Amino acid sequence: MSSLNTLNYFYISIGYQMSIELTGTIAIIFFMGAFFYIFNELEDACVRNKFKNKSQWWNTGMSWKNKYKLDSNGGLLPYEKKWYHFGFSPKYEERFPFSTTFLVFLTDGEHFFQFLKFKVIELIIIGFCFILYQVLADIKVWFLLLGYSIGETFSKLLKEKYLKFID
Repeated sequence: MSSLNTLNYFYISIGYQMSIELTGTIAIIFFMGAFFYIFNELEDACVRNKFKNKSQWWNTGMSWKNKYKLDSNGGLLPYEKKWYHFGFSPKYEERFPFSTTFLVFLTDGEHFFQFLKFKVIELIIIGFCFILYQVLADIKVWFLLLGYSIGETFSKLLKEKYLKFID
């Protein structure tokens, strides 16, 4: 009889632990959704130049030059071929390596909030995997995140190479 009680206690403990994890995961996903919305609104405010009396970094109308190196008069310098561009050449000389591609989120508010939105999506994917009681070490989760990251990077490269008219 005591082994049966121990077994029941074990199942109750596991069920209680799972419900705590499930509640916590749902709460995290709720907050991630809220952050996604906030970052989306902040990105939109940057694009529409809603941050008046703020630095150039916040207003896309002015901040697009932050990606590029400027001469002493504030003009844009012509592009010089770099070894790390791999066939993707920017319009002008970059301010620092990859400032027009992978590290563009460091150049202005619009791209920074866009970067944060995508990171929130990745965290939501992880959260959904926990809700489905997948263990993070499970290979399927890592393939999902790897596929998302590769797809995101590929689409950015595709845009830089073939969709330059979308700016």
